[in-house]
Formats: sequence, C-alpha cells, structure tokens
Amino acid sequence: MKALLLSMMFGATAAGAFAQVAPEPFTAPYLDEQGEEVFGLGYIPQSPDDSGTPLLVGQPAAGAQVEPAFRPLRQTEFLGVLDSARPATDAPSGARAGLPLLKSVRDGAGAMRWSPPAARLLAPTPAARAAAVKEMTVHYVYVGQGAGAILEFPCGVAVIDTGGEYQSGDNGGQMFIDYLEAFFAARPALNRTIDVLITSHPHKDHFYGLSLMKFTGPGAFKVRNIVDNGQSGTEGSLKAQTQIRALARAAGAGYSAIELKSQKFATGVTNAVIDPLTCPGVDPKITAFWGGRNEALSIPGAARAHQYGTPNNHSVVVRVDYDKASLLFLGDLQQEGARDMLEEYQDNLEVFNVDVYLSAHHGADNGTSDPLLGVMSPRIGIISMGDRSSIKRSTAYDHGHPRLSTLKLMQEQPDIVSDVRDKVTFWGAEAEETPFKDVEITKAIYGTGWEGTLLLKVKSNGSYKVTKP
Repeated sequence: MKALLLSMMFGATAAGAFAQVAPEPFTAPYLDEQGEEVFGLGYIPQSPDDSGTPLLVGQPAAGAQVEPAFRPLRQTEFLGVLDSARPATDAPSGARAGLPLLKSVRDGAGAMRWSPPAARLLAPTPAARAAAVKEMTVHYVYVGQGAGAILEFPCGVAVIDTGGEYQSGDNGGQMFIDYLEAFFAARPALNRTIDVLITSHPHKDHFYGLSLMKFTGPGAFKVRNIVDNGQSGTEGSLKAQTQIRALARAAGAGYSAIELKSQKFATGVTNAVIDPLTCPGVDPKITAFWGGRNEALSIPGAARAHQYGTPNNHSVVVRVDYDKASLLFLGDLQQEGARDMLEEYQDNLEVFNVDVYLSAHHGADNGTSDPLLGVMSPRIGIISMGDRSSIKRSTAYDHGHPRLSTLKLMQEQPDIVSDVRDKVTFWGAEAEETPFKDVEITKAIYGTGWEGTLLLKVKSNGSYKVTKP
C-alpha cells in the first residue's frame, strides 16, 4: 500500500527506488536503494511547533543589496507553471528594507573592497596591520563516509554537522564525539562549550553524533544554541531531530529553525542564535541560507516534489566570514536544489562568492556543478567522505564518492577551484560500487577520505593553510 502511495506521489519509477523497512530506533519508514532516508506520502516533514528565535536579515561580508528580493516560489510553480510576476514578499518584523550588505572583500577585477570608515580616514601602518591579523581554525573531522566540522574562533566554538558512517561497522558519530572530547580536553578554558551547533539536515551521516551527545549531567557538552532546518515529525530521523532539539532546548539552548518560508530577502538570515559570537578584533559573521522546504512536498504529483523527496535538498547552507576570509558549507545540497537556490537568490548571488567551500554531498556527481562553481569562484575545495578501505553499506565505495566526474569539474575550465597544490595522486569512483581509480590532483582540493582529519588555518587577511592535526 505504501509503495502504491509513493507511486501516486512521485511516479512509478521513483516509487520503485524506495523500500519499506520495519520501523526501529533512528530508522526511517522509507529508504532509497543506498539506504538513505527519503520522504514519501505518510512520511512528510512538518514545521516545528515553535520555530524559536525569529530570523533577521543576514549581513555577510559580500553581496550588493537590492530591493527586497527573496521571492519564494508560489504554489503554481511547484506544479510546473512559471509565474514571471512574482512579487517581493514583506520584510520580517524588525527588518529594514534596503539594508545594505557589505561589498565583496575578494580581490579581483570589478570587486570592491569594504573597510570601516575609520580605516579610510587613517590607514594603519604595516606593523599595525600585521598585529591586527587574527586566526581561526576549521577542523574537518574524519568520520568515515559523512561530515562534521568544528570551527574554532579566538572567542568560541561553532559546530556544523556531527555525522559519519553508521552501517559499515564503523561508528562515524562516535568518531566525531571522540574528536570533540579530545578537542575540549586540550582546551580546558573553553569549558566544553559549543556556542552554536548547526545541523544541515537529519541524515545520519550528518547527524549521528548529535544523537550521542549529552546536554546535561556528567560528560555533557554545554550547547548554547542549536540550529537546524526545522523539519519535525514522529518517525525516523525527523523524530530524532525533534527529540534532540527538545533536549537541547530543555537544557537551556537557544533555537532557530532555518526554513525557506521564513526568509524574505536575498541576503540569507542571521540572529543571536545563528551567530552568537563576538570576538575582539575580528568579529566572525555566520549567515544561514536555504533549509527546510516542506511546502515543496505538500502538493501530491507536483513537478518539484520528487527532487525534494530527498532530505539533501532541504540542507541548511552556512556562510562564515572572518574579515577578508570566507567559507561555505553546503550540506548535501544536490544540483537541483542548488539550481533553485541560485534562482531564489539571483538578485544577490555575491552572497555565495567565497574562498573555501565544503563540497556538496561528499563529492557526488549530483553535488558540485559548473553554475555553482561559477558563482562561488572558490580558491579551495574540501571533500568530507570515507576512505576506500571498506566495501560495506554506506561507505565511500557504496556511494561512489568522490566521483571522478566531480574532481574533473573542479579542476577543468570553465569554472574551477583556483588555488593549486603540489601534484598528488588520490582516487575517485566512476559510479556506485565500482573499483576506485587513481586521479591526479593539482588544484587545492583536499579530502578527509584521502588524508584524514584536515585543519584549515584561516587568517583574517584572507590567507589559508591546510594542515594535519
């Protein structure tokens, strides 16, 4: 019966890719052929009862603000009927129409460099400039096939995803927790405090460590704020995300849901929950984009319903600015989701122009695309994926990550990762469950499955260094 309902919703071909499994803890009612949770009629995400702290207009250090421009697709568009006369929506409460974004801080023809008014009046000496350079570190943690990152600022800690391999016999969630334990043990002054914990979407390979995290009692981490895509439910990973969110909030954490329906401008969103850090000297800016798009699943038979049947396309996208440095975390956003995202933010695409990006969907062939690369113009690409030691379920081998086609895309014109590294031979896959093949890497592309946990040393003057722990 459920297969029939899926067929009615997504079409017979799509329904055949779904397999019903017996409900059990942290297991979804519907899985695709690779064991990843998918949505279907009877398993549809809902918005949370309380979306938490309201979202405010984002202010990343890039972009050129235009008139209110974020225009969510109207219901007719989900049915494939394009409406070219989409009116801009009203501003959220407290937002100021026309609030300007800072101009791009990237070097290049036509790019404008922003500096505070005082800096224009009195240019600092070279010694003062050198003293003002601050550093943060991003820990791209090896968690097998999955993703988890720790952002270490001079004044606090942010975490983006906590997942990892879970069906191969390796516990990527535990790998992340173990690394986090060691991280705080080496930094006792931080008092095991995570200032903001962001989950891109509730797939286990991005989320599993969160289910192992304690918020109260002995061995707990102090999570000041928690952010997710707002998707809620009573089964599967939706239930797990709902319950974990409630536990964190009960322990005192602030909360914000990142949903498309709550975004009104082409600037992204932020607030004191998403960006609770205020570092002296260099104040990092954290801005969120995209997120839960439950409305795309609300119309049976809708043209866009199938592509949003995967939680990947509901990923929270996060931009981090550290003065002249900029990073983007894309979660598992797939090409069709990225295409829609670029369409929605078309009046302000500079918000995605960054130096460093975490490759969408672990280097899959449905993640990175030339249009996305062209908008980002990245200097460095990071891929978070498993190694090639296992051929079990939910491994890099099983998914065929990273794809050789993606690595080629990242290194060959027209749009590429622009910085270089000494030529090195790594490996990639042509398809799922196929032998890995050697590939030469000459651009600044790094992978946790190739090299283990990676540390990205980020300086406020826009320079970067990739090292090992």
